[in-house]
Amino acid sequence: MEQNHKSAKDALRLDDRLVEIVESEYPRFSAEEMARRRKAMAAAMAEAGADHLVAYGAGFRGGPVTWLTQWLVTVEAQLVHTPGQRDAIAVQYFNHVPLARLLAPESDIRWGGRSTIETTIQELERRGAKPGKIGLVGSLPFAAYRALAAKFGEPIDMNRAYARLRLVKSAEELDWYRSARG
Repeated sequence: MEQNHKSAKDALRLDDRLVEIVESEYPRFSAEEMARRRKAMAAAMAEAGADHLVAYGAGFRGGPVTWLTQWLVTVEAQLVHTPGQRDAIAVQYFNHVPLARLLAPESDIRWGGRSTIETTIQELERRGAKPGKIGLVGSLPFAAYRALAAKFGEPIDMNRAYARLRLVKSAEELDWYRSARG
């Protein structure tokens, strides 16, 4: 039985610039788009007085982790983002680490170990984090929140700032929406 396979361009009537997004095995935003996002987050962090950001995602709801790194969070991931430094992501489960490294090659990906928040706290310590200077975005579980607050004081809530950043779409993000039509 012969199958008729149309290209994405023909099937979806896409502009040439959108075809690459649809036909990629793992579509990725450009380096320029990712730099734009990190710059915007750095400005929001500076405004809030945060030197470091912990972003949390779980259950395929990666929101801020995905937005800053392109890792499509599966079970659990915690991102440590420090402007001017390479992002670090602690990923659960161990077998998800190779795919995370493929999708977010600009980040330092590691297994979260027996406790993802302990791994995140160790990374913050390695970066010289100070109490009262940690921003937090995402729905960090209560026990993990308490562990973070016990070590670095009350985190700065960055959820509203993140939501504001997400409201303004870049031209590239709009292209991705256009390529998703079907």
